[in-house]
Amino acid sequence: MKILITKTEYKRIEKKIKVNIPDKQMYLWHNGVRMAYSIKPEWTSWNRENLNKPEEIYKLVIVAVDPSDNCIEIVELPISSLSQIVNDSKHKYQRLIDNILNYPNDVEYIRTKEQFENDLQMVLQNIKDSVAITPDTL
Repeated sequence: MKILITKTEYKRIEKKIKVNIPDKQMYLWHNGVRMAYSIKPEWTSWNRENLNKPEEIYKLVIVAVDPSDNCIEIVELPISSLSQIVNDSKHKYQRLIDNILNYPNDVEYIRTKEQFENDLQMVLQNIKDSVAITPDTL
């Protein structure tokens, strides 16, 4: 016996788009995962010295602060890896890189320097309090 079924096929389409890499430090926040991020571009120094070309950004230094788990993480992402990260839904920083490249001015994600520093200081203080030596621990 044969029956008629509907089969859906999807065609993969790749396209190249130009995105702006932030050239100044920026701060973001992600609800849901409750993470604060500082994203700082690092510039080359050898282009002008050796190649007589303008300097360019070669990596992003990201400081991720998780106030819920009192966790701080620093990661350096080369600019050459951003394309792979943004297309890998399982990459830890995929959502962040997508926001940086495609939604840099979205007020839902923007964080001020002061807000980020408050989160960072709170986590650092919690860590200090956790390792502080008290008379009863001697």
